[in-house]
Amino acid sequence: MRESTTVAETDDFAVHAVRCTGHRPGWSEPEPFTGDQIVLVRAGRFRMRSRHGRAVIDPTLGYTQIVNEEGQFAHPAGGDVCTAITLSPGLWRRPSGTVRVSARADVAHRLLLRSGSDVAFETAERLMELLAHLAVDEQSGKRRALVDEAREAMASGHREASGLVSLARLLEVSPPT
Repeated sequence: MRESTTVAETDDFAVHAVRCTGHRPGWSEPEPFTGDQIVLVRAGRFRMRSRHGRAVIDPTLGYTQIVNEEGQFAHPAGGDVCTAITLSPGLWRRPSGTVRVSARADVAHRLLLRSGSDVAFETAERLMELLAHLAVDEQSGKRRALVDEAREAMASGHREASGLVSLARLLEVSPPT
């Protein structure tokens, strides 16, 4: 179940607090993306599958979507709390895909959510600050999939994820030298 609350809205952007509840280990039906949007996780994690491949989305990795694409979602670890930022065409000129959320981007994200009632200036300024800190993730699909598997093993408390060598064995790769 998904709940959405509008935090701020103008003709150029909208910021929504989104909460997904429940445990859904399997993939959802394909969901069409209806606008250009950035989704950032504040708490929890989920899996996403799109034309770009599969990714584990958590507070360190968000995603962008553009109109006329679609995605599928799974919540094997339970629900999550996200921020969905819808942007007017031209405000975000990056392709869809994942975005790395640096420490600075995380702070900018949280400050955006604490904006006051001055949506036209204060909120807009904080949104521009956040956009400046987000970088599209251009890792190869294979490497990102491996990183996602490692993150999932660690987040789920898999016993083999307790050390670098055992994690490498679990993932069937060589440990870094």
